[in-house]
Amino acid sequence: MASAELLSENSIDLTPEVDLNVDEVVWNLLNADRHLLYDLFEALRSIEQQRSEPPPKKNEEPQIDTSKLEDLLDKIVLIEPKLQSVDPESIVEALLKVERNPPDPLPCHFQDMILDRSPDGVTLRNHDKVSLILSFLDVDSLLSLSLTSKSCHYAVIVHMNKELYHLPFNREPVCTNLNSWKNVIDFFFNSAGRILPIDRMNYPPLSKQMNAVKSLFPISSESILSHTYVTFDCIKPHYIVYCDHDKPMSHTCSSSKALDWDNKATTKLISCSEFIMEYMQRLEVRDDQFVWGFGSDSISPKYISFLLKCYLDSIIRCLSKHEGDIEFRKTEFIANAKHSIVHRIWIQLSLKWDFRFGPQPQNSLYLTIADHFKLDV
Repeated sequence: MASAELLSENSIDLTPEVDLNVDEVVWNLLNADRHLLYDLFEALRSIEQQRSEPPPKKNEEPQIDTSKLEDLLDKIVLIEPKLQSVDPESIVEALLKVERNPPDPLPCHFQDMILDRSPDGVTLRNHDKVSLILSFLDVDSLLSLSLTSKSCHYAVIVHMNKELYHLPFNREPVCTNLNSWKNVIDFFFNSAGRILPIDRMNYPPLSKQMNAVKSLFPISSESILSHTYVTFDCIKPHYIVYCDHDKPMSHTCSSSKALDWDNKATTKLISCSEFIMEYMQRLEVRDDQFVWGFGSDSISPKYISFLLKCYLDSIIRCLSKHEGDIEFRKTEFIANAKHSIVHRIWIQLSLKWDFRFGPQPQNSLYLTIADHFKLDV
């Protein structure tokens, strides 16, 4: 009996090892430690951003920095020794699966207590408290909060809609669609701020032409003329070649004013976010307390742009429900001679709805931001 027990103690364990499920181990690890999950998102976002950037030289493969992902792998292996003998590529594949199908967000007591909605599913029970809390946040904090969850995003949108409701263009009674649209444009493009032309000296599409002119003629400030013009007239994109340079309007366009063939102009559809970025980079805030009703020190181009973005998003939602059409467009035209350069950029927005009688809309609104530049030496 004793010899049998001794043999039992010294015998080799012939039970086969259970295969390690790498996907399950990585999932459980990142689900338990959300900091690792956030590091994964940041590492993959960094790699994706590097891939989207053009290489410094043509026909050169971009150099991708994967140091963040490598650091994350080291942390995971250090925390979970079972993965030390696993091929790193298998761990990366498991991480990519987690990124495509991440764990559910952790329960947030702030959302459960403060962001609870009424039975109608629209009104926040603590709307006043939420607005008071969010009013202390700057625009960057509001944007960050809106990206954390659907509930926080909804709360931020409700707060911004309340801010929009108290702006001056909503105080006057709405007579017509055009009258209301005119008040909105006047606020965002005149009262709250003014639109300035972009700096062509640092604009990549014009850099070669500007350098070529510089090499032949001296460029003075008097030879550079640039201005912006905002209109809610309906102007077709190809009119950018035939329009009046100072005040582009559809009824003043003529073939006699053409600087070149209209196929020299380029036009493309852009997103609402790209439209807002074009607006923000040209916006200069007016320091006018009477416009806002309070001190304008906290007002920035980013805040005004966020207000305009929320306003346009609400219009997009309304048009989508009623089968309307909204289009954002950017058109650009460059006419280059040896001694002069003409550069025009149009950022356009068109709203169309009510197609019940055919393909032509019964209602439409338009907006064009014309950024014109002329160099004549």
